[in-house]
Amino acid sequence: MNVAAFLAQAVQDTIQFDACDENSWDSVGGLYPISNACGQFGQTYQDAVCSAEDDSIAGGSMSCSVDETMVLSAHTHAFWYGAPQPLYCGPTSVYPSVGYWDPDATCHNPWADPPKYCSDYSGQTSGREVSVKGGFANSAGRTDVAACCYWGRGVLQTPGVCTYGKLNFYLGARAASEGRDAAYPDIDFCRRPDHICNSTIYPELKWTVGLFQWLSDVQSYVAADDSWSFVDAVHDFAKAPSTVETDFVDSVSGISFAGCHSPPCSGIRVHAKLERSQTFATALEVLGVV
Repeated sequence: MNVAAFLAQAVQDTIQFDACDENSWDSVGGLYPISNACGQFGQTYQDAVCSAEDDSIAGGSMSCSVDETMVLSAHTHAFWYGAPQPLYCGPTSVYPSVGYWDPDATCHNPWADPPKYCSDYSGQTSGREVSVKGGFANSAGRTDVAACCYWGRGVLQTPGVCTYGKLNFYLGARAASEGRDAAYPDIDFCRRPDHICNSTIYPELKWTVGLFQWLSDVQSYVAADDSWSFVDAVHDFAKAPSTVETDFVDSVSGISFAGCHSPPCSGIRVHAKLERSQTFATALEVLGVV
């Protein structure tokens, strides 16, 4: 059941799109803000800091310190007709003004003289980036991409300075520098989060970060008022899967996508809630649970 729940999120978030980096898919008036790199559906990834409990474990801040100078581009992106280009980030000295992606803009016209072809990414057939003086706001109001390099990566689209800080503390360069065992001592997840998707040395990282998030955020989840816990919910589901199937996966989807078992959490609603539930049911059948 646990594996099926994990796969339900992974299939919806990345597997069906063959993605690792977060796709730009939060539109504003049919246009896709370039500042979606900073966060989508009202989220602000650079402000998603760890709890006081996590900081006490770290003996200081568990979160990555925000790097205002970082310049990165996503390794993967969506491929639907007119899909936005890969996300990118950088200071205003590099990207002084960013606008939006227009999926309906024509860029492919081989009959023109001279011929015109789309050039933002391989396989592109439509769409283009449009600059806007003063920027074009995403759903959280961001109009730039400075310090916006902490978008979702990996099989569960793990975002935010807290999660990357945790990866670094437990698995990466920070663990190694502080004398603790580290699975990836040469990977600084805070300074080079792009290695999750583009590393040829550690191609399993896209799965590692998803499994890490599942272990640290989903399997260990207990509601603040103790009214719901993942472990109790799994046991209840095992006793009567046909009666609590939808409630269980909806709660798990809420934790994985939005951070709580009963979204909206801080105004964030679960994207593709029905599809996640349907994929969970399919996974249960394939795995022989029901």
